[in-house]
Amino acid sequence: MHIVDPGKVAGIVGGVIRAMASDGVRSSSEAIARSTRLGMTPRQLRLNHLWAWYTGHQYAHRAHAWDGSKHLDILDAQSVAESGYTGTAARAVDLPLRFRRPSVPYRLATVIVDRFTSLLFSSGRHPDIRVQGDPDTEDYLNAMADVARLWPACIQARTYGGSVGSACLSFKFSTGKPVVENHDPRWCDVEFVDRESGVVKKLTKLYMNSKDEPGPQGWQTHWYWYRREITETQDILYRPVRVDEGGKAPTFVPDRVINHNFGFCPVVWIQNEPDQHALDGVSDIACVLELIEGLDQLTSQAHRGILANCDPTLVLTTDMEFSSLRKGSDNAIKLPPGSGAQYLEISGSGPERALAMAAQLRRYALEVAQCVLDNASEVAQTATEVQRSYASMLARADILREQYGQRGVLPLLELMLKAARMIEQGEVLSPDGQQMELDLPPRMVDGEGGPKLQPRQLGPVELSARVDLQWGPYFERTVDEALKATQTAAAAKASGLVDAEHATKYVARYFDVQDPEAMLRSMAEAAAEQQREMDEQMMVAAAVKGGEDVFAAHAAAEAAEEAAEEDDEEDDEEDDEEDDES
Repeated sequence: MHIVDPGKVAGIVGGVIRAMASDGVRSSSEAIARSTRLGMTPRQLRLNHLWAWYTGHQYAHRAHAWDGSKHLDILDAQSVAESGYTGTAARAVDLPLRFRRPSVPYRLATVIVDRFTSLLFSSGRHPDIRVQGDPDTEDYLNAMADVARLWPACIQARTYGGSVGSACLSFKFSTGKPVVENHDPRWCDVEFVDRESGVVKKLTKLYMNSKDEPGPQGWQTHWYWYRREITETQDILYRPVRVDEGGKAPTFVPDRVINHNFGFCPVVWIQNEPDQHALDGVSDIACVLELIEGLDQLTSQAHRGILANCDPTLVLTTDMEFSSLRKGSDNAIKLPPGSGAQYLEISGSGPERALAMAAQLRRYALEVAQCVLDNASEVAQTATEVQRSYASMLARADILREQYGQRGVLPLLELMLKAARMIEQGEVLSPDGQQMELDLPPRMVDGEGGPKLQPRQLGPVELSARVDLQWGPYFERTVDEALKATQTAAAAKASGLVDAEHATKYVARYFDVQDPEAMLRSMAEAAAEQQREMDEQMMVAAAVKGGEDVFAAHAAAEAAEEAAEEDDEEDDEEDDEEDDES
């Protein structure tokens, strides 16, 4: 597999196209042969072309500017600016506009790709990692994702996927810390254990890169091959090999070999949109490149016309001859009677129509790509109204969530969890032959005497068999919408139209509840616990009240007995007094 330097994309593509156009493209097979000799396979040439559209280098191979003049690179343009001399290069007045470099290209391809990437992995939109029934393993996986910088890597992977159709992620452990790596799919070739499931057996990464080195005549640029292989047992980095100008195949010698011994290849290959008949998926922008190029041509032509109108042509109606003529507001022109002078300006209708057509092509491109851009509006919209306006884009975003979530991030997390358990059991050694230990930050837990730090631990294997991703809503709902939804659900339940379960599920989405059934169980347990507490309080109250009644009865009996004794004593005293009188 022959690859070119990733940093020289535009130049190599330009070389390929210029080589094919030097004497005319005779056949597709000849074009393929030319591209192969220049260091790219047909697949890489196609992916390179798509990536150039995302990076804004799609016109880098065109030799002439939009006005027909020779295009100058940065150094040449600086030299002309300093010397004030443009040289004698002739203008390509007969070169069709479609072969010229647009002067004001609109980077719509970049906008489309970044828009879908933000819907998937921007801050607050990436999925949450869940392990049902195992909070320890869930916390462990989230800590690994944070340390490995998983979500920033997913943003870059989605950028590759949206641009060229495929993305590639892998992981490794460096000094005990997990690291998620991104691989440019243009320079990758993969072998699958099972093509249908997408399980990777081997990743080969090979590309050509340039290096500036000192020589007898000053600094010289030399080219080197770089190769890396990741298999089910090893991660091999080969020594750079100088490119043989004669085209001789390079001989690679391993420079660093890491025996990870996972028993599986720690790599996932992601198709942007599924294509069962190709290695690469469907790009976001492949279907709209012609529309975007037409948009760039129209805006460049309108820009050229408006610039030309800013310096109008002077028209003189006179028989006088002028040896020299100065134009401008600081100069006056003396003409004989009956003569006239005026500036010839365009009406502006041409550029206006060009810009109107460019705007229409922009709408067409966004419609075909199913991309809706944010437009500032004075009228506030609810999340439901926004959802309807963005329905087409969100439908496509759901497909991308499946591809990058269930077929990308989730398999990668499952492989990382499997490797972490192997390290925990001492089955994986570090490069120096010592037993590897994962280096994760401790977590904060509530304990006696206040919060304290505790090492993270994996839960039992049988509990963590189900790793899942939970995606949130695309757009945040307002407080007013949540209030109205709650009132509606409460009214429907009170009238007997729905039960508590369905009313709760209806309201759950407005409060970002990912598992309504778990919430219902938690609510039922809380209600049962509250009822038990109320029953205990009533029993205590009844017992207290019963005790008070017994005490009151006993006190009344004692008071009655004391009263009876006092009456008896009074009677005895009266009897004694009567006896004394007798």
